[in-house]
Amino acid sequence: MKNWILFFVIQILFWACATDAKVKWLDWEDGEKAMTNGDRKAVVWVYDPTCPTCKEAEERIFNIPEINQYLNQHFIPIKLSGKRKEPITTKGRTYYFRSGLNGYHFHDLAQGITQSKETISYPQLVFLNENMDVIAPLDGNIQPNELNLLLHFVGENQFKKMSIDEYKLKFN
Repeated sequence: MKNWILFFVIQILFWACATDAKVKWLDWEDGEKAMTNGDRKAVVWVYDPTCPTCKEAEERIFNIPEINQYLNQHFIPIKLSGKRKEPITTKGRTYYFRSGLNGYHFHDLAQGITQSKETISYPQLVFLNENMDVIAPLDGNIQPNELNLLLHFVGENQFKKMSIDEYKLKFN
């Protein structure tokens, strides 16, 4: 009987840990609401739903429990499709879906926060400060160890004190 109880306790603990190991993505509007406290920064995953590189990168870098737990605890994770059709109003401005030249379509907000000039290279990771201002847009096709380093670098406000190269020496 004790073995069965122990078995069920282990199963419950495993399930609880596994559910916390996934990123709890929010859409832009819910992410903006969650940031009203002003106590956490955001990480925005800007992607194209039809992009194979985006899918592969998301599977590779957001499948690491330690990264996902740190991301969920220290940031507001937001997912933004660069092909989203609905307008988004944020910080007093409305952003729209645009049909560009040569059949290139994009959402203004995705283009704005990735600081892209003409086209958006997908996927992108964008760090936002507590006021939803861009800290830095980055190529989202990175390795998990690079993302882990960047999450700590930004999450601990080290980017205000030192360069990423200096931080790498201390982090490792």
